[in-house]
Amino acid sequence: QASMSLEATLQELSDPASELKPTLLSTISGLPPEGEEELREAWADIHLSRRREIITSITELADDDVGLDFLSVLLIALEDDDLEIRVPAIAGLWETSDRRVIKPLIDCMVGDDSGEGRAAAATALGHFVELAEEGKLIKRDAARVQEALISVLEDEDELVSVRRRALESIAPCGHLDIEAWIHWAHKSEDPSLRQSAVFAMGRTCDPVWLSFVVEEMVSDDPAMRFEAANAAR
Repeated sequence: QASMSLEATLQELSDPASELKPTLLSTISGLPPEGEEELREAWADIHLSRRREIITSITELADDDVGLDFLSVLLIALEDDDLEIRVPAIAGLWETSDRRVIKPLIDCMVGDDSGEGRAAAATALGHFVELAEEGKLIKRDAARVQEALISVLEDEDELVSVRRRALESIAPCGHLDIEAWIHWAHKSEDPSLRQSAVFAMGRTCDPVWLSFVVEEMVSDDPAMRFEAANAAR
């Protein structure tokens, strides 16, 4: 019966004339493994514009109702060929503490064919760095996340837009030598990298950076002043 119900839901989701009401979308919340597999098989046959609409709608709905769990849908969307689906799906995962998303996010950070996708995944992994520092992540997972972010940060062939997000995410990791990387970014000629350095300073919660942050509060660059103000909070 449950399978038939999901089959009917998938037909309605596929129909562009059908309104994506919360009652419809809530039926793909908390899918069991067999339901996730059914959705995965049907996903590619749903028209591109409709898939985009579904992802936008479920991420908005999840923001309004924390009781909804669209993890399965977002994991399927991470594998989509369309960047406009993958990036919102990654953004939708940034608050989850479910360890199942670690490998897909790392795979996306190192393998997505778009710099925007890789950067979004690097940002999303920052939540797991925080969990590790709070002792809420098993050591194997913590090490996996940290090693992946550091490898991206160290990769001179990677885009600055991706490396800067890796720096921001790894910054709270107190037992790694992040200080040298923050100094490297702060001395860069690239304004976005310098902004990320200040953002990272704030994420370390280390008072050693306070003088740098205070100095940037009177920067000529409005974006830098914004980052400094946030870092000081």
